[in-house]
Amino acid sequence: MKLASMMPCKEEEDDSQLALNMFAESATAELHKEKNPQGYNASAKLAQAGGKAAEAARLNLEEQLGHSIISREKATDYLPPVGRWDSLPAENDEDKNE
Repeated sequence: MKLASMMPCKEEEDDSQLALNMFAESATAELHKEKNPQGYNASAKLAQAGGKAAEAARLNLEEQLGHSIISREKATDYLPPVGRWDSLPAENDEDKNE
């Protein structure tokens, strides 16, 4: 079994989670275009601002719905324990031909 098949992908997110992730990415990209940050720290601040915009949208929606839209699942629910990485099947040339 390949590791990628054990991990959740964006297709498994519900519509609200996917939309908020896309909004955060879009907001961050627009902020970068507008502000043209120079250096890591300036870029990191704009990335945080994009995330805060998505957080505000999420909180607004949750207030209107009266419940959380965040799933309790996380990527680590689908990953093997840290000590088990060596027990995963290795990819080799035979796997690539299948």
